Amino acid sequence: MAALALQPPKLYMPGQGKEPDIFPYGITTAALPAPNTGVAPAAGDLTTLDSAGNAQASLGTAAVNWTSAVSGFIIGIAQHGSLDIPYTGQGGNVAITETALFGASPMPANSGDFNDVHVIQGHNGQPFVFSLVEAWAANLVGTTTYIKKDATTGFWVLTTTIGGGGTKAVQITGKVLGVNANVGTIGDTGSLVYGSFLPAVLAN
Repeated sequence: MAALALQPPKLYMPGQGKEPDIFPYGITTAALPAPNTGVAPAAGDLTTLDSAGNAQASLGTAAVNWTSAVSGFIIGIAQHGSLDIPYTGQGGNVAITETALFGASPMPANSGDFNDVHVIQGHNGQPFVFSLVEAWAANLVGTTTYIKKDATTGFWVLTTTIGGGGTKAVQITGKVLGVNANVGTIGDTGSLVYGSFLPAVLAN
């Protein structure tokens, strides 16, 4: 058994020809009523919809799992930070983004989206790869889990332990396999798993 380093959530594309739904949302840092955080999303942030239809980083603490009553309904995972720097000039458009989080980005920021952040939508069973806090066991496939923001890394991770009246938000659909030691195996904490957001926790 090993304790693996936690990793940020990643987009998973199973190779069936279906592209993920990625949508640009306006952002705001206005002080809006709860459950809004007033914080623009960074790359990999669990992202919620505020009362004005803008994207905000979900409220999250190490001690409290995500809950719709406190944090707002989920729209997905931010693909890049809201402070990406788009450039338009001779030779075309170049986006200096944080999209390395997801590898080759299917939709980087562009010069027409100065105030937008692209969010990978969580609807339609879109799978993501998450780190699981607890030890991996095969019988966890199909179970529903909580999601929270890790105190040390700031990454959104899955946990089977209720905290602060959390709402179960993600169903584990499988285990990431491979020879790479950081994917984990039975008994390892921090193992990588496939998961999809439950329809009931989504804003769309």
